[in-house]
Amino acid sequence: MDGVLAERDNELRRLADLLADSFRGSGRAAVVTGPPGCGKTRLLSEFSTQARENGAVVLNAVCSSAEHHQPLGVVSQIVPGINNNESPRLFHESLTNRGPLCLVVDDVHHADPASLECLSYLVRRLGSSPITLVISSDGRGPRPDFHACTRIRLPLLSVRGVTRLLAQHLSPDEAGRLAPSWHAASGGNPELALALAQDLHSYRRRVSGAADLITGDAYRQAVVACLVRGGPDLLEVAAALALLGDAPVPLGELLGIREEQAELAVAALSDMGLVERGRFAHPAARTAVLGTLASDARGALHRRAIRLLHQSGAPARLVAEQLIASGNVQDQWVLPVLEEAAQDALARNELHLADQCLRLAVRVCEDPDRRNTLLVKLLSAEWAIDPSIGARHVPSLITAARRGELTGRELMVLVYQSLWFGRLEDARSLFAKEMPLAEAAILRLWLGCFVPPLLPFLDGGGVAPSDDLRWLALTGLSDVLCSRATAQTLVSLEQVLERCLPNAQPLQPELTAICALIYAGELDRADTWVERLLDSAPQRNAPSWEAGFFSLLAEIAWRRGDAPSAVRWARASMDYVSPQGWGVAIGRARAILVLAALEAGDLDEAADQLDHPFPPGMLQSLWGVHYQHARGRFQLACGNLHAALGEFLRCGDQMTAWGMDHPAVVPWRASAAEAYLRLGRPDRATLISAAIPATPLTDAERRVAMLAAEGHPNRSISRQLRITVSTVEQHLTRCYRKLNVTSRQQLAERLHLFATN
Repeated sequence: MDGVLAERDNELRRLADLLADSFRGSGRAAVVTGPPGCGKTRLLSEFSTQARENGAVVLNAVCSSAEHHQPLGVVSQIVPGINNNESPRLFHESLTNRGPLCLVVDDVHHADPASLECLSYLVRRLGSSPITLVISSDGRGPRPDFHACTRIRLPLLSVRGVTRLLAQHLSPDEAGRLAPSWHAASGGNPELALALAQDLHSYRRRVSGAADLITGDAYRQAVVACLVRGGPDLLEVAAALALLGDAPVPLGELLGIREEQAELAVAALSDMGLVERGRFAHPAARTAVLGTLASDARGALHRRAIRLLHQSGAPARLVAEQLIASGNVQDQWVLPVLEEAAQDALARNELHLADQCLRLAVRVCEDPDRRNTLLVKLLSAEWAIDPSIGARHVPSLITAARRGELTGRELMVLVYQSLWFGRLEDARSLFAKEMPLAEAAILRLWLGCFVPPLLPFLDGGGVAPSDDLRWLALTGLSDVLCSRATAQTLVSLEQVLERCLPNAQPLQPELTAICALIYAGELDRADTWVERLLDSAPQRNAPSWEAGFFSLLAEIAWRRGDAPSAVRWARASMDYVSPQGWGVAIGRARAILVLAALEAGDLDEAADQLDHPFPPGMLQSLWGVHYQHARGRFQLACGNLHAALGEFLRCGDQMTAWGMDHPAVVPWRASAAEAYLRLGRPDRATLISAAIPATPLTDAERRVAMLAAEGHPNRSISRQLRITVSTVEQHLTRCYRKLNVTSRQQLAERLHLFATN
């Protein structure tokens, strides 16, 4: 892909002036220098064209490293057959008396010595000859004989220059918009900028959709090509710089060369636009350079860098990065380094680095007890990324725990992991192990809220510190679920959330507190807190933490009657964390997707959601109750009335047995009443409805409810009643809560039931 000669007008003008001088009988010579990729060849080509148009005879030669040892290989391109010992003189004589003559020699730094001697001889004797000699060099040459020539150095392009170059391949507006980011990625190197244009065109031919900057094959090949033209020393230094990253290792010492030589190479890389302040301008450039290293050479450099860093007392993080990159470490001294680096990474919320450090530490560790401790740390780090990643460690750790090899915090991590993945029997077997009293008390609260059937198997006693956020959040949720909540409960929950802002806590008390607000019907408060806490998500850098909030947003949207938003957030939660990673909590996300599909009349989608496997212990959890109710709604929609009723009644039995028959959890009574009505049992429907703690609707709420039950969308209700859409949503939220329903279909059935009684 050729490009316009951007920001080279001054250089072309200077060459044109030299050509004009030679036309007047005053020979001139110029050396064009600049780093690889800056456009020297393109400039010489344009000058050659202009010289021909002005009447000069143009003779071109191109030097090649492959022909460096071929005597007179370059000048023979200009004067064929020159091959004797008097070549400089014959070369000069063969060019005289030929009228205005322009010799253009590209990449003279690759020229053979005999050709260089001929060119030097010509420069010294240009005098009054009508000859213009223009040669290009990368700056490593030419010989001192050329110092008298006019020197023209090509700079890298500015942002404006990149804009002009891109305008030949993109629209002017797009070129102007993309130029700053492309200038940063290319460093202003024309060859790299053109390669980016080529990659973008290739991408757009294959993929429909927006893309501003694509670093593909063309870019990577251009990076390597520039380095190769710079010589083997430059490529070696670039590879070492790419491998080191931020590690403060002297390049010269790493490569076994003089430090001055390494510094010159880094300066050359900077001149080329690849490196800025000792770092690659774009990660893709670094990746391309690393790709030039053979595996054995790369391993040797890593080992040397590790040794130098360790000897200099460098921070554990920098040593660990090299250890991870090398991937082949056996020495036991690295264990404390990797552990320290992992701890530092966790403190910075750099979860992937912590994960890599701990994985390598586990692989290296030979002590079984220490290895178990490292595995638990790895399990915790991987949990924050996606719990399914660490699930593979759970079986071996359970075995170790049963042998008494895990205690304290490590044991508690494993208990919660077992519960999360539905391994309830494994969790029960760990309850007999000695736990810290405060942690056992928190576990009892957690079980009471989320997996009540296991509560009798955990001994009572013990309390957590009164300021423990996990204890406070779980206490609030327990009070809500068991209908003990007061105004002070809500105040306490928001105080927990205030304190959760700076740092994430174990068991994620902020998610528990917002869950409690949702079950308490405080949807606006819950929504505000989710938005506020998500603002800090980039600082958390924990996908599972964000996914937890997405699931809460799905719950809020569903309870507000906004099924499309509920589906969007539920799917987003499963994009951030795999369905397998959700463990038993997958029941709620699946339930929302099922109910939303049923509301849209899509039975196939609802069936597909119910067809996915789930952990064995899910149906014994709070999330399982939601799932079971949704499964009942599906059976009802399919006309399987007895099966549906059975699901609803089992929900009721469980919730009653667990002491959390709260109408805001699942509206099982409203659903059971609907099933009884359709079975022709209005007496049973009336009986079970009488037990629903319903609060009378206001006139405004009733008007909104009636229109919603008739199928009118929120905007239509807003126009008919002349109120805002937001007010419609608020009225519907209160109607759903008061009538103990979660969808417009249930709302219609509930209103019909009231009307018939």
